[in-house]
Amino acid sequence: MIKIVFFDMGGVVIRETEPDIFTQIADQLHIDRQAVMKLRQDWKDQLHRGELTAEEFAKKLAELFGVTDDVLAVWRQIYGTNIAPDNGVLAIIRTLRKQYHVGLISNITDIHAGELMKRSLYDLFDPAILSCDVGLSKPGPEIFRLALDRANVNADEAVFIDDVQANVNAAVEVGMKGIRFLSASQLVEDLKNVGVEVHA
Repeated sequence: MIKIVFFDMGGVVIRETEPDIFTQIADQLHIDRQAVMKLRQDWKDQLHRGELTAEEFAKKLAELFGVTDDVLAVWRQIYGTNIAPDNGVLAIIRTLRKQYHVGLISNITDIHAGELMKRSLYDLFDPAILSCDVGLSKPGPEIFRLALDRANVNADEAVFIDDVQANVNAAVEVGMKGIRFLSASQLVEDLKNVGVEVHA
């Protein structure tokens, strides 16, 4: 029997507008887009696991490209104005909370986590597992095992929803049921298929 439904945050609960956040940062700082995207890609895992803070990354970027602007402030402003919750997904979460525990397993940087905390989005989840806080990231199995331990449930009692197939596959390998997120309406059907009814 399913006891808890875990959600991913970015790409599921919240959506980012186009173009990519880091593309916009590059444009605002007048830096080559590809160079910034490569730097982000090179350090993405360390940022997600909290091994590198956003402040440290911003300092690296400024030094590398000779930027005098406040990179951290630009990053925070762009992220804050380019994300929006998926209201359909929020409605599903609020409905699920009446019958199930609802948790979060999110790969996220400390700066993005801080912005989302201001919007009280983490209040919807217990437990809320943030990669930058726990030093683990998806698709590694350890973050899923930690989430199950914090929720005090077995893997076969949990569902995990993510927009990245590799993360869904990793959850399934740990023993959870996995759903690739496509849309809020599709999610209701996919949840039903794993034995979770979303009653309005």
